[in-house]
Amino acid sequence: MNAQSIWAGNDYAFIPNRGRSERFSLSAHRVRVRRVLKETRTGNAKATTFVEVSFVDNATGEPITYEGWRGIVDRLEGGTYKVRAYDFVDYWENVHDQYMHLIKKQDQERHEREERERAAQEERNRVAAERQQKLDQVKSYLIQKGVEPEWIDSIQLDGHGYYDKAGIKLSFRRVETSMLEERERGSRSLYDVAKSSEQSRD
Repeated sequence: MNAQSIWAGNDYAFIPNRGRSERFSLSAHRVRVRRVLKETRTGNAKATTFVEVSFVDNATGEPITYEGWRGIVDRLEGGTYKVRAYDFVDYWENVHDQYMHLIKKQDQERHEREERERAAQEERNRVAAERQQKLDQVKSYLIQKGVEPEWIDSIQLDGHGYYDKAGIKLSFRRVETSMLEERERGSRSLYDVAKSSEQSRD
């Protein structure tokens, strides 16, 4: 934006450290000009234009505090800021409709993203519930077939092709403890049956 078009009392769109070809976007801030400053620095015969501004809310125009130092040349008394005229892109009234359109688009995209995330989470919950149901069914079946519940260390389903990586892990220590307890009670365990069969073959 041409520095000659910047006048005190008007609102402008300001982009901190604006790139050479950068135009209006949601990164712009609404600023109200207090005064325009021309400064000539040592070694540079051409005057540089700076602007004293206050930051205002993009939507309401109410004064706000600017956080940080990005794009700020200096902080001045009275809560105003010194910035480069180069970082001005347009009169705020010229970009207001575009700003509102971008805000609406941003809100819509956020809503759509949240909806996708919600649907994805519901699908994950559904798959998890289905997998848990299968695990519970398998565990119940094993118990019906005489497997003690405390022997079952884990039942795992993995991935969509869960049968490829599925596994049932029994606790060797718990099974062995139960076997020894049965032997101590005088019960004839499967271990003893197997041992007797081996001896009879000998």
